[in-house]
Amino acid sequence: MEIKANVQGMTDTKNESGYLTYPQVSQDLAISADRVKSIRIEVTYLDEIASIITFMIHSHLLKCGFGK
Repeated sequence: MEIKANVQGMTDTKNESGYLTYPQVSQDLAISADRVKSIRIEVTYLDEIASIITFMIHSHLLKCGFGK
């Protein structure tokens, strides 16, 4: 999947930069609200998690021609 590969590449670049206090870990690509919710529940109470970064692409914008 191209999006997942791009996200992993960005994550690797940030981790290799040395600017982050903690390493960034890429999770599954979530394409439903239920999957987003389950990932957030999984990681919320883990002591080794410092923060959660969420990135969303709105498909209706792509259908309108934005992002090209």
